[in-house]
Amino acid sequence: MEMLNIFAISLFLTIILELGLGLILGIRTKDNILLLVLINIITNPVVVLIYYIGRTILTQNLWCLTLVLEVSAVIVEGYYYHRYGRGVKQPWLLSAGLNLFSYSVGYVLNRI
Repeated sequence: MEMLNIFAISLFLTIILELGLGLILGIRTKDNILLLVLINIITNPVVVLIYYIGRTILTQNLWCLTLVLEVSAVIVEGYYYHRYGRGVKQPWLLSAGLNLFSYSVGYVLNRI
């Protein structure tokens, strides 16, 4: 049950944070808002699952795993914004910015 809560909270916070920043950065159409939500529904659980599996296997250098996972998420999400976003300017930069923001806030929240 604890893992289910971790998945739910992580996904919820990621969507809220990235949607909020996305709106500030100009994501306005229903299609692009839906795309942002769907992208996170696809990528967030995978990243969280691989991180927690990796955390049980790796005893050191978790930052390497985190870096690989976050860069992978930026690439996948950037591709989807580029391919399916309607009028999304600089989709790769948008993906990097949204992920950096949500990761940073999550990092701070996990340290509290």
